[in-house]
Amino acid sequence: MFEGNTAAVPGPASDLKPGPQPLKEKGVILIVDGNNPTGHKLIRELDGLFYVVGLAVEELPVAAPADLIKMDTASTESVKQALEQVRIRYGGQIASVIHLASIGQSDFPSENPIAAGVERLLDALQGFKVEQFIFSSTYLMYKSVPAGTKITEESPLEPSGNFGQTLAEAEATIRQKHGPIPLTVLRIAELYSDEGSSPQVIHLAQQIYERKVINEFNSKSLFKEYTYVHVDDLVNALVKVVGRRKRLPPELVLNIGENSAVSFEELYQDMIKLLAVDESKIFAGIEATVQKEEETRSKYQQSFIQASLAGRKEAYVLDSSKAKLIVGWEPKHALLQTLPVMLNTLRWNPLYWYQKNKLNPPADFIGQDEEKPAGG
Repeated sequence: MFEGNTAAVPGPASDLKPGPQPLKEKGVILIVDGNNPTGHKLIRELDGLFYVVGLAVEELPVAAPADLIKMDTASTESVKQALEQVRIRYGGQIASVIHLASIGQSDFPSENPIAAGVERLLDALQGFKVEQFIFSSTYLMYKSVPAGTKITEESPLEPSGNFGQTLAEAEATIRQKHGPIPLTVLRIAELYSDEGSSPQVIHLAQQIYERKVINEFNSKSLFKEYTYVHVDDLVNALVKVVGRRKRLPPELVLNIGENSAVSFEELYQDMIKLLAVDESKIFAGIEATVQKEEETRSKYQQSFIQASLAGRKEAYVLDSSKAKLIVGWEPKHALLQTLPVMLNTLRWNPLYWYQKNKLNPPADFIGQDEEKPAGG
C-alpha cells in the first residue's frame, strides 16, 4: 500500500516501494501527453504500483509499459471518447491525472493549445472521482530576481516569453476549472538529462564545440544564473506527489529544482575543459576589425567578460525547500556533476549526441580531438 493511501501523519514521505498488492486495490494513473523521456521514465516507475494509462496522440514505445488510449486534447470529442474508454476499462475512480504537455517543449504556437486542451480535459474529468490533478509548469512563470536571492512559491509572477505566458494562461484556466479535483502545480526548473535535453545547456555545448560562442554575446538570457533539475529527480518528485496525494491541500504549488543555481560563466568554463577546446580558437574565428588579430581577440574577450558580469545581476534561482517539507523530495543530481557524462558523448560520439538532442550537425565535426582513437 502506498503512503498516499494511509492516514495523515506528520513528516516527509518516503519513496514509494513496489510490493505485493491485490489487483483490486491498485489505483489508476492517467498520464497526459507523456510521450517524452520524462513520461516514459515515469510510466516505468509507476508500472506495477498502479494501472498506468497513457493518453496521447502517438503510440508509446515498448519501453513505456502503459495502456495507451488515443486522445487529442485539441478535440472535445476525442477527449470525451478517450475518457469514456477509461471508464469502460477501469471504472470511474482515478488516483491521479498527470499532465506533462509542457515537458520537453521550448515554445508553443501563438494560440494557446495547452489552456484550451486542459479545459476540455478538466470538463470531461468532472464525471469521475479524481483524487489529484498534477500540472507540469515552469520556473519562467516567475519574475527574475537579483543574484544572491531565491524564488519561492510566493514570489512575484512575471511570465517570460511565449513559453512562460502560455503556461501562465494554462495555470489560470486550471484554477478556474478544476472544481472539486485537488490540484498540484509543479513549477519545474530548467530540465536536463545525462544526454543533454536542456536547450540552454545543449546550445552552449554546441556553440563551444563548433567554436561559435562569440555569436551569442548579445543574448542576455544566457548570462543569467539558472536553477536546473535532472529528469530522474523530476520523475522522483512526481512519484512522491502521487504518493502523498491524500494528504495535500486542495491547491498546492511546488518549486522543483536543484539546491544551487549555475551561471553561464560556470557552464562555459567547465565545457571548455571537458571538451578540450582551445579557448583562443573561439575568439580567433572573428573577422578582424583591426590589423592585429591579438587586439581583436582581446577586444571581444573583454566584451564577453562584461556581458557575463552584467547578466549575473539577474537570476532564476528556485527555492525548493517547500517540496522537501511537504512531500519529502530532494534532488540527487547536480548539473555540473552531470556535465562530464553529457559531454563525453559529444566529444567521442558527436553524431549520436546531435541526433539525440535534435540538432543539425556541422558539415564536418571540427570539434573532434585529433587524438581520438580509431573507432572511438
